[in-house]
Amino acid sequence: MAIMRDTIANFIGGVSQQTDKLMFPNQSKELINHYLDTVEGLKRRPTSKNIAKLCEPFTIHPYIHTIIKEDEEYEVILDGTTCQIFNLKGEKQELYISNKAQAYIQSQSPLTELYAVTLADYTFILNKTKQVKLSDEKFESAYPHSALIFVKQGNYSTDYSITINGEQAAHLTTSETSAADIKTNGIAQKLASALTDSIGSNFSIEQNGSTILLTNKNSEEFTISCEDSNGNRNLFAFYKTADTSTDLPVVAPNGFVLNIIQDAKDGADDYFVKFKTSDGSNFGQGTWSECPSPNIQYKLDDTTMPMGLVRQADGGFTLDVLKWGERLSGDEETAPNPSFVNNTIQEIMTHKGRLGFVSVDKVIYSDVNDIFSFFKKTVLTELETDPIDIASNSKMVLLKHTLPFNQELMLISETAQFILKGGDTFSNSTVSLDLVTSYQCSKDCKPISLGSNGYFIYENGSYTRVMSLFVTESLTVDAEDITEQCPSYLPSYVYKLAGSSANNTLLALSTSERDTLYVYNFYVKGNERGQSAWSKWQFENAKILNADFNKHLLYLTVQYGDGVYLEVIDFTPKLKDFNLDFNLYLDRKVILSDTTYNAETKETSFTLPYEVKDTNSFKVIDDKGFELTFRIENNICYTRGKHTDIAIGFINTSLWQLPTIYVRQSNGNAIKVVEGTLMLRDINLAYANSGHFIVSPFLFNAFYMVHIN
Repeated sequence: MAIMRDTIANFIGGVSQQTDKLMFPNQSKELINHYLDTVEGLKRRPTSKNIAKLCEPFTIHPYIHTIIKEDEEYEVILDGTTCQIFNLKGEKQELYISNKAQAYIQSQSPLTELYAVTLADYTFILNKTKQVKLSDEKFESAYPHSALIFVKQGNYSTDYSITINGEQAAHLTTSETSAADIKTNGIAQKLASALTDSIGSNFSIEQNGSTILLTNKNSEEFTISCEDSNGNRNLFAFYKTADTSTDLPVVAPNGFVLNIIQDAKDGADDYFVKFKTSDGSNFGQGTWSECPSPNIQYKLDDTTMPMGLVRQADGGFTLDVLKWGERLSGDEETAPNPSFVNNTIQEIMTHKGRLGFVSVDKVIYSDVNDIFSFFKKTVLTELETDPIDIASNSKMVLLKHTLPFNQELMLISETAQFILKGGDTFSNSTVSLDLVTSYQCSKDCKPISLGSNGYFIYENGSYTRVMSLFVTESLTVDAEDITEQCPSYLPSYVYKLAGSSANNTLLALSTSERDTLYVYNFYVKGNERGQSAWSKWQFENAKILNADFNKHLLYLTVQYGDGVYLEVIDFTPKLKDFNLDFNLYLDRKVILSDTTYNAETKETSFTLPYEVKDTNSFKVIDDKGFELTFRIENNICYTRGKHTDIAIGFINTSLWQLPTIYVRQSNGNAIKVVEGTLMLRDINLAYANSGHFIVSPFLFNAFYMVHIN
């Protein structure tokens, strides 16, 4: 019988649920609390360091958002009732919450119903169940029952006539020779006097220059018309409407509104103007500018819109309503409401200098010059800066997420993925939403981008699958299943993906297994994956509420029996504790220098930073790396001897289960298992810098390896 030898270079292929013969030699049946490093190989996962206790335990899973900016690093916790903010040292920040914001963030399921994103100086907080409404406030005309009479020009021997409610109310004929008699302000004064004499009991008449303001005292509707014997080019009356803006007076009451009807047959080009006096007086010189139609709702209800969390100059925060832009022109037809009105908003983002909302089947972008405005500034022309309101041109779906990918923005529904295109100028004339792929996607777990790839999930029965988006050689977008080798490994109800391209690591958090992080280690070069490996990290007696990377640090928000704690995992290679050549593998690790020595009892004591119930896994280590015996009384830990520097924490157990080992031989481009009866004579495990571990047989030709250091 021939003796065959084989070498497996590393075991960084991750977990595979395929049959043993189909598994790659570097894959495993199970990996718990390991890190699959392409340089150092299979090693222990980095341990967590305790930062601080944040608050008391939550009864429901909160939504947590981490603010990572150049000068700001904070944890925002929304528990469905209120909001708390901590810096990444665990220090609580001062926060003012307005009553409107307090009501907006109420939720029975904050993890799935609330959403936050930090954009520039604002952290927008969104309640995805709140239907956006318009404010009940309507745009009012200051003179709803008034008319303007304008003497535009005066001519010799010209008749001027004003008719009110079908009857002539004033008439004037100018002189044939007197220049003073044809001044427009003089004509206006005489007409105003005649109107006062004829209709003064029902109307108030006020004249300023060449303009007369006529107001019905009983707030009743009326009709008015003017005529002159110069082809009706001298005298004009305006009541609610005007045919053109060129005949409007430059002297008028402040706040007077008119509808400019450019085509009596088609109201599509109508617009409204409002007069504003230059000096703020009630009646004087000024200008006309566009305004909304009277008696329509023109403001967004700020209590139904996303709230703004803003850091103040004193270091504290305010959470309050934001001032959203209002309708400045037109009506519901010429300047329609943004499509998120009467619908819910599912996500907020920025793109091409605009603020964007995802709502129902559309994505809605703000005005370029005002990111808080979603109404057109003018209805007279189409501007490149106008808000954008667009749906897919190929498939009607409910959009849920956005994903920056390949220098574009992807819009993702539960069944399809789209790319938003806009050319060099991102505007209504260039934008399109094109279908690129049709894969299932979770509605609750936001996709993320890492390096040149995008990642999203979908639930497959009781398990979760993860898809990776990539750009093909033909520059099209496609996706692949990176859980293909372990289809029933990740549990259902994955609610968050977090990742670090610097560490080539993707994490999946699930409410099904709250004590576990599912870890994907990868290495991608071009379109080739040199590594695609899954494993899991387990944290005893813990409920992981959130995980976010910041450079080489992973911040964890973890709930234990006595409270919610902020912890950090440092991915820096070859860390060391004290002056040792190694790192102490303790979770919730704390390095203590604030100790007290009692010379009488010859004991060192210190206050524990957290509750310790499991004294078997809890360890006290001195600065030489030796384990110390201890006792705990009333949250005070006592240990024999004098120690100024002490490390405390909990040990964790790592597990590695190998598959059945087969001899494989290369056959051209394929590697095949050598058929026959294999008797494993010996196996040599190469390891370095390791603590204590146990190797034990589990099945014929397979092993468990359990680390307990």
